[in-house]
Amino acid sequence: NLLVPFDFNQPYTIQYHQIDAESLIATRSSPWKKEKPLEFIHPDTIAADTKTTIAEIAGPAMIQMLRFTSASYDFGQYDSVWLDMYWDGSPYPAVHVPLADFFCSAKGSIPIRSLGIHVDTGGLTCYFPMPFSGSAKIELTNSSKRVLRIGTTINYTNESIDKNAYGYFHANFSHSNLTRYHIMHPILHALGKGKFIGLYLNIPHNHSGVALEGDPIVKIDS
Repeated sequence: NLLVPFDFNQPYTIQYHQIDAESLIATRSSPWKKEKPLEFIHPDTIAADTKTTIAEIAGPAMIQMLRFTSASYDFGQYDSVWLDMYWDGSPYPAVHVPLADFFCSAKGSIPIRSLGIHVDTGGLTCYFPMPFSGSAKIELTNSSKRVLRIGTTINYTNESIDKNAYGYFHANFSHSNLTRYHIMHPILHALGKGKFIGLYLNIPHNHSGVALEGDPIVKIDS
């Protein structure tokens, strides 16, 4: 599962005019800012069993868009490629998720059209806002046995970030293999202030795509 908790505060909601959801999702630009962002583009060839820092950005700034592109998309390989993101010099990644799961594509290449995640022939695109006050570092770890060729595009704006008002973007991955009868599968245990904005649940061997047994249990401030 992929969990994306994030603190959406009012400064983001007032930065774009209200339009219908279909038009917003159909756009190929960030909904969070009106001005033209700075753009970071970098192609990478990552050897097997190798970690590479694909971007280091000085803050304060906010990432509007993160996109990965390739001549061909091998989601089987992307299941063995880990995406790590670090904010403001932390030694611990705020994002630690296989690339395929981060883009809701662990079952292969299918079109994903949502406000935060797009997957199509144009690439794997994330539009979730990612603010940081000091620095951002993004890494890819290719734990597969083949060379990974991938391009990275990051759009960001330099702007003042109040760490007391803005939340950090977080995403984590958990799995149970095999699940056990009457044993809960852990999805998220988090402390602090924030908002939960998404869950991607994948059952690899369930080819029907339907999982009707097992009720989710959510406890907040308990």
